[in-house]
Amino acid sequence: MFHGNSYFLPLDIATCDPLDQQVEITMYLGGGRDGYDFALWCKIAVPGFVFEGVAFQFGLDWAGPAPQTIW
Repeated sequence: MFHGNSYFLPLDIATCDPLDQQVEITMYLGGGRDGYDFALWCKIAVPGFVFEGVAFQFGLDWAGPAPQTIW
């Protein structure tokens, strides 16, 4: 997902935006629930938006449940 931008999971960035406001983004793969194999956990703190939790879940088997967006 981030390979085209040279980012790889786990991802942990702490920087500032052009207005010198703090930006923090952390993402890693974790275990899924309810029939999903994996989940993408995120902590995103940027000016005007804060989120911490599972962003989406997905499985390894195409015959399993479709990816589930949580946020």
